[in-house]
Amino acid sequence: MKQLSVQSQKVLQQFERWLKVQGYSKSVYYASYHRIQELIVFHQQTNSGGIKSIKKKVISEFFDYQKSRVSDRTNRRISSYHLNDYIFSIKRFSRFCQKYYEVTIPIEHIRLEPIAKETKVPLTLQEIQLLFNATHPTDRLGYRDRCMLALYYGCGLRRNEGLHVYLNDICFTRNQIHVREGKGGKQRIVPFTQSTRYHLKEYVYKGRPLLQCKHKTRKVLLLNERGQPIQAQSLNNRLKKLVKQSGINRKIGIHHLRHSIATHLLDNNMPIDQIAKFLGHSSLESTQIYTHVTIQV
Repeated sequence: MKQLSVQSQKVLQQFERWLKVQGYSKSVYYASYHRIQELIVFHQQTNSGGIKSIKKKVISEFFDYQKSRVSDRTNRRISSYHLNDYIFSIKRFSRFCQKYYEVTIPIEHIRLEPIAKETKVPLTLQEIQLLFNATHPTDRLGYRDRCMLALYYGCGLRRNEGLHVYLNDICFTRNQIHVREGKGGKQRIVPFTQSTRYHLKEYVYKGRPLLQCKHKTRKVLLLNERGQPIQAQSLNNRLKKLVKQSGINRKIGIHHLRHSIATHLLDNNMPIDQIAKFLGHSSLESTQIYTHVTIQV
């Protein structure tokens, strides 16, 4: 990769700090940083100016290049998901540039790539129970697995939100979790049931001490087998194992748990605005997808 100018390096560092302050997850700001780095390098190959000289033509040529190139990892053209991520990254960069440099990066003429949406069929209450039954009753990972299910199904958290729950974010006297790492940096208070309270408390007082490193104090709720904060991929792998052990014959991810609790709350006649507040949706449009799923199922 071509060496960036000192000024461009400074802009990228400021952009990275801005993403962190805005509350984006580590995966988002890491990817955005590197995609904008690609854009600036591409721009500098034919232009000597800074970000102010990134015009509509440069953006168009950059996306034409991305559409034509072959991934080194897969030896295929990059996916529509990947292309759309470039658009989202540049939109974030444009908001940053507007604020700090009074510069707008032209991206409105680039349209999102069409993606066939996969309908997430929610789990039934019986399937949720099968997942809980698949956990080991007294093993340290069994306690952790039930806590994971309680967070993502019982509390309806997003994956990143659950990874950033700390011990002092849980209030057992009020049956509430303080979500500090919500989407877009938004915080909210999430209530939970007595059943969820039981699984969370069981892990905190029985399972977690068996995972925690003796020489270090970890405040993050979910720990891996080495006593370190669990990573997203490990969560996915653990859920896959539970799905296999439960006998559920379909692919299920962490977001299915959140999707399922929303559908079950709707089935139990909870008003959609309350479900939106529970899930941390900024608009009812995001929540209304569950009404369509419920009608279809």
